[in-house]
Amino acid sequence: MPDRRIKKTGPVFIRFLVLLAAAVLFAAPATAKNVLLLNSYHDGMIWTDEITQAVQSELAEKAPSASVHVEYMDSKRYFGSDYYHSLQTFFLEKFRHTEFDAVITSDDNALNFALEHRSSLFPGTPIIFCGVNHYDKERFDPLDNVTGIVESYDLAGTIELALDLHPHTRTIFVVNDNTPTGRANRKVIDRIVTGLNRDVAFQFSGTPPMKDLQAKLSSLPEKTIVLLCSFNRDGAGNTYTYRESIRLISRACSVPIYGFWGFYLDRGIVGGSLTFGKDHGKQAAQMAAKVLNGTDPDSLDIITRIDGRSAFDYKKLQQFKINRQTLPENSSIINIPAPSFIQEHIGLVIFILVTLAVMLTSILLLFAGFSAKRKSEYKYRLLADNSNDIIWTRDLDLNVTYLSPSIEKILGYTPKESMKLSNEQKMPQPSLEKMASLFSEEIENEKKGNLPPNRSRTVEIQMYRKDGTIADIETTVGFLRNRKGTVLGMLGISRDISQRKAAEKELKEAGLYINDIINSMPSVLMGVDRNGLVTHWNTLAEEKTGNSRQKALHNNLETVYPEIADELETIRTAIREQKVIRIRKERLTEDKEQRHEEIVIYPLTGSREPGAVIRVEDITERVRMTDLMIQSEKMLSVGGLAAGMAHEINNPLAGMIQNAEVVINRLTGKLPANDAAAAECGTDMETIRRFMENRSIPGLLSNVTASGMRAAKIVNNMLSFSKKRDQVKELADIRQLIDMSIELAQNDYNIKKNHDFRRIEIRKDYQQNLPSVQCEPSKIEQVFLNILKNGAEAMITGNPENRTETETAEPPCFYIKCVLSNNEVKVEIRDNGPGMPENVRKRLFEPFFTTKGPEKGTGLGLSVAYFIITQNHGGRMSVESVEGAGTKFTIALPVNGT
Repeated sequence: MPDRRIKKTGPVFIRFLVLLAAAVLFAAPATAKNVLLLNSYHDGMIWTDEITQAVQSELAEKAPSASVHVEYMDSKRYFGSDYYHSLQTFFLEKFRHTEFDAVITSDDNALNFALEHRSSLFPGTPIIFCGVNHYDKERFDPLDNVTGIVESYDLAGTIELALDLHPHTRTIFVVNDNTPTGRANRKVIDRIVTGLNRDVAFQFSGTPPMKDLQAKLSSLPEKTIVLLCSFNRDGAGNTYTYRESIRLISRACSVPIYGFWGFYLDRGIVGGSLTFGKDHGKQAAQMAAKVLNGTDPDSLDIITRIDGRSAFDYKKLQQFKINRQTLPENSSIINIPAPSFIQEHIGLVIFILVTLAVMLTSILLLFAGFSAKRKSEYKYRLLADNSNDIIWTRDLDLNVTYLSPSIEKILGYTPKESMKLSNEQKMPQPSLEKMASLFSEEIENEKKGNLPPNRSRTVEIQMYRKDGTIADIETTVGFLRNRKGTVLGMLGISRDISQRKAAEKELKEAGLYINDIINSMPSVLMGVDRNGLVTHWNTLAEEKTGNSRQKALHNNLETVYPEIADELETIRTAIREQKVIRIRKERLTEDKEQRHEEIVIYPLTGSREPGAVIRVEDITERVRMTDLMIQSEKMLSVGGLAAGMAHEINNPLAGMIQNAEVVINRLTGKLPANDAAAAECGTDMETIRRFMENRSIPGLLSNVTASGMRAAKIVNNMLSFSKKRDQVKELADIRQLIDMSIELAQNDYNIKKNHDFRRIEIRKDYQQNLPSVQCEPSKIEQVFLNILKNGAEAMITGNPENRTETETAEPPCFYIKCVLSNNEVKVEIRDNGPGMPENVRKRLFEPFFTTKGPEKGTGLGLSVAYFIITQNHGGRMSVESVEGAGTKFTIALPVNGT
């Protein structure tokens, strides 16, 4: 029997050992797996940190043997092909001895990098992505061993949710930058706006510098909410983390902010339908764990949507008075204050109270009145002890008898510490005097008994905090009475209003700053509402109209600014159609100077009430400069044409002069050939000369020659001005050249022209110690002489009666001024003649343009003068004239020459 048992049990025992060995073998720890988490952004970025923590936590639970390597591409701050190539080189060296079993990528840049360099960095390695915005099905379907989660955020849900919580919203202000993420957000918002059936306007922030964005946020009107997408890079090129941007934005914003990313919660937003990075990280880690355990990645469907979670910040709900009952079902709320002991143990409290009530019924019946009093005191003390405001009482001697614990939260003192302080240690002297006066007045009023007993008074004072700073406190004071109405002392409630006062101060300063900007504008600025009533009125508007700001505000625009009355309908059109309208007007001043104005009407956008801002700007100098530029261009082109014509005229003109001189020589010269020709014709030269003299032929021929020479000189001048050539210049005193020109003009007495220059009054205003100017004196004299002769003729013959000097009510006069200005010698020649219309003034320097008859001028004098000053001497020449109010020529020559 024993042998049999051994035979039977032997094989069984051997099999047992084999199975035991196999069990031990297969129970040995598996080879550790390597997982790479490649993040697009940097360590410390909230979204990236949430994904990283979720991946590490989930893999620690689902694949504890996996070793997770975390890398950051930091592509928010560094990007470009060269940078990515450097990253590839770095990873090749770093992971030369590491083989990964799975690669998890967060966000688009990491996935794109991994796919582009997969063959060199991760050949054959499964890739699980998350946080990807730009998912293209046609792109991903052909890829092997690639799966993951698409980042979907419920932007539409957040907008609808925000509008439900704020039904009176008129404007949604969208904060969004121009990064790839920001551009993707904008496309989604544009689609939502198209399909949104809400009476609400969208206003986009753009990418201004952060300080400008903060200024805009601080001035947003009521009935506005902010939708925060992303603002990681501003218009000045500065970059911000999500933490930095939400901190700066929420600090400046006074209206509710909503978002759609979970990492904004508890940092300034009210809430929204939020997407959390930890959800993406958890899902990606679960998929990676399945791959590590042998699941084919291609069998795992790509998750294209993770629903957002409605989440809110209790502090913000309280700040903007949002009822928790209006929130969606299953909403999560953070920062809910911890329940009090009674709230947390309500069952125990009730049990104790009931037990005590049963045990002490008899005692309560005996001492009902005493108990009721104690119960009332307990209730009120409980309220006082848990109040956020300081509740205090004083006896009739004004000694403090009670201070609520909240004083420590507001001022830093415990109630016991505060009671030990003197009044001088508690508050500054002005506040101390204000409180003393209030107590005194109220006690006196109480004695008179002519005021309601339940009255109270509220004052604003300042109190010292324990750290030495000053807190702004609003205190409401009343009398503490018993049931009979007898005064027992004073009861007060003090509230910290430091933040409110700071906000009021900041708002006031912002208003003053905006007024300073408006008043500093070099234009008239006015604001009007839809009815044409003035809402804003800057300093220049006061100066221009003579109406003060107090008089103009809330008055009709046409009453305080009559010059713009005829544009009221245009203003209403601009407001109604929400478009900018520009109007140009011309007017004559009291001294008959023509001025140009531009009126621009800007309709208010994003405002609660329709209206417009009107800017009135004097653009006279701009118009004159434009005319001068146009005239200069015209002069260059017409001058070239005139030079060409002069060149063509020169040859026949020379022939005419030469032939005229030959005729004179043959008719009047004592030449043998003349005598021979006369004898052959049966006469003599003496007879011919007498005939010519009787018919004034020599004089006529001399006039022909003189006119030809004058024309030749004009032609030569034109050719000279049109050619660039070296000119001989010398230093000259401009004042002397003016005086010489005046002397030349005075010698030009011409009865036929009906004027004597010597009878024209000359008034000079020369600056002393003027520097000499490098110039061609003869040509500068020619310019002055031309201007003086034209002015003299205009002053004498310019009116319909063809007045003479003796008939002039105001004697003809030249006012000549010569000064140094901006390294230029500036000459002004003004007359009191009839002036000229605007259409004549614009063409005054054009060649061949003249208002005289053909026998009185060629129209070349002033055009030649213009070229002498501007082309030959590098100076400036302009003319100002108002019809009926004289003419002024201005010439400026550089001191150093050209």
